[in-house]
Amino acid sequence: ELSAWQITIQFLFIKSQEHLQTSSMEASPILIAIDFGTAFSSYCISVNSGHDTSKKTERYETETVILFNENQEFEKFGVEALTAYTKMTSSEASRYYFFQNFKMELYNQVGEILPALKVFSESLRYLKDHALKALSETVAESLVLPQDVTWVLTVPAIWDNAAKDFMRQAAQKVTFLKTSSSIHPSIHLLNLLNLILEQPGQGTGKKSTQVLCNSPFFSFSGGTVDITVHEVLDDGSLKELQKASGGGWGGFSVDSKFTAFLRQIFGPVLWEIYKNEHPAELQKMMHTFSIQKCTEKEDIYIECPHNLAKLAAKNKDISSYFSQLEGACWTDGNIKISYEKLASFFTESIKNILEKIKEILDTPEISIDFILLVGGYASSSLLREAVKREFGSRYKILCPYESQLAVAKGAVIFGTDSKIIHSRVSALTYGINMSRKYDPLLHDPKKRRVNKAGDYTYCTGLFLNLVSKGQSVEHDEDAQYTFFPVDDDQTEAGFRFFSTEKLNAIYIDEPGLKEIGSFVLPMPDIRLGTNREIHLKIKFGLTEIKANAIDTSSGEVQKIKLKFMSE
Repeated sequence: ELSAWQITIQFLFIKSQEHLQTSSMEASPILIAIDFGTAFSSYCISVNSGHDTSKKTERYETETVILFNENQEFEKFGVEALTAYTKMTSSEASRYYFFQNFKMELYNQVGEILPALKVFSESLRYLKDHALKALSETVAESLVLPQDVTWVLTVPAIWDNAAKDFMRQAAQKVTFLKTSSSIHPSIHLLNLLNLILEQPGQGTGKKSTQVLCNSPFFSFSGGTVDITVHEVLDDGSLKELQKASGGGWGGFSVDSKFTAFLRQIFGPVLWEIYKNEHPAELQKMMHTFSIQKCTEKEDIYIECPHNLAKLAAKNKDISSYFSQLEGACWTDGNIKISYEKLASFFTESIKNILEKIKEILDTPEISIDFILLVGGYASSSLLREAVKREFGSRYKILCPYESQLAVAKGAVIFGTDSKIIHSRVSALTYGINMSRKYDPLLHDPKKRRVNKAGDYTYCTGLFLNLVSKGQSVEHDEDAQYTFFPVDDDQTEAGFRFFSTEKLNAIYIDEPGLKEIGSFVLPMPDIRLGTNREIHLKIKFGLTEIKANAIDTSSGEVQKIKLKFMSE
C-alpha cells in the first residue's frame, strides 16, 4: 500500500523530449511514415529532415487488402492481392484467405479465421519491405543502416489505447518498431503547416498559398470518419481543441448500401448464394464500384459478373429483375445506376457527418474558421458539395490536392519535428490506486485499514485522478507525484492504472473503471521506514501514456509501459 496523505503534485515543463526513441527522431537522415488505412494504405519516404515533403519524399499508395494461401502463408498485398483474388475460380478462392476492410474489425471478424495479429503484422511487413526497396532505388542500399531510418506508424485518432497497443504489437512482430519508432494518431493537418496547398487545375502547375496561421481547423478523413479540431498557434504548432471523435460513416458505409441494393434486386436467397460461392468475383465488382462511386454527377455502369448473371437467369430473364425498379436498369450486360440512386447510397453517411460537424461547430468554446477535408473519402464530390452547401457560407472549406496522402505526408512532418504537436485533449480520465489517511466523514468504512504498527489508519482503494477526460495536456507536460509507504518494513509498492469515462471517480472498484496496466516497484532499503519517498512521473502529452517511478532511498527505478490489451 502507498499513502498519499502528504501527496505532492507539480507540473513540470521540460525541454528535453521523451519519446519512443533513445535519440531524437530529428537526428535520423531517413524517415518513413506508414499510413495503414481502412481502404488504402500509403507511405512517404523523406530523405533529409525538413518540412518540404513535396520535394523530398517518395510516395506510394495501394488498397488495404491481403491474401494468404491455404497454408495461411502470406501471398500478396494491395492491388496485387486484389488482382490475384479476382482472377481465381470459385474453387481456388475457397482455399485462400482474403481480407479487406479488416482494420475496422480489429478484434472481431479477422480473428475468426486467422489470428488478427498475423493479418496486421504481415500487412505492415509488406509495406515496410516495399518502402525499403523503394528507398534502395533512391539511395545506395549499402549506405543505408538500420539506425538511419526512423519509422512512424499512424493510427486513427478515435482508436482507444487497446487498439493502439495492438498495432504496436503488430509493428514489433515486423521488427521495425523498437525504441526508434513512433506510433501516433493520424495527423493529416501537418502537411499544411507550410501554409501551402497544392491545388489541381491551376494551369501553371504552381502552388497556391493560403494563410492559415492562428486559425482553428476541423477535419475528417478516410474510409472511417476521424474528426479532430485543432488550432494553429503563432509558432506553427498544433493545439488540439477537442478530443477526437467520429465513426464508421466513411466510404464503406456507401459500399454496404450498394450491396444492399443488389440484394434487393436479385433477392436475398440468390444474393446469399452468390456471395458465398463466388466471393472473388464479387470482390472484383466491388472494386469497380469503389472507383466509379466518386463520379462527377454521372450515371454509372457496373458490369454484371458472369456467375451472378448465370444464377439470376436460372429463375427468369435477367432484365425482368429491373422492370419495377427505380434508379437502375439492365443494359447490354451492365447494371446502370442513375446518379440520383448513387447519391442515395451516400445519404446516411453524409447525414451522420454533417450532424457531427454541426454538433462540434455549436460548441460555445470552439471558434472555427476552416473545415479541412482529407483522406480517400474526401475525393467524393457528393461529400464535398454537401459540406460546402451546409457550411460554406460561414466557413472556408478546403480539400488539398492528393488528399488521400495527407496522413502519410503529415506523419513525415511529425517525424522530423514531433514538437509540432503543442497539446492534445485526453479522451478518457486516467488514474491510479492509492491510499489516504482515513476520514470517517469521507471514506467507506469497508475500506478502512490499519498498518502493521497500529499507528496509521488509512482508506484503501482510492482513485487518484492523473488527468481528466477532456483536459488539454501539453506536449512536454509532466505530472509528478510523491508517495510514502504505510509500513516501516514495506519492500515493494504496487501501482495499478485505470481509465474511465467518469470525471469524478472516487474508488477503483466503481462501475465503469477499467484496469489498463500495473507494475511493482521494489523498495529494498527500509532504514527510513515510512519516511521513504516514491516519485511517480506521468507523461500524457505525447503519442502514448508513459510513466516511471523511483524509490529515492534505494534508487530503484521502474519504467512503465502500460498494457492496454484485455486478457
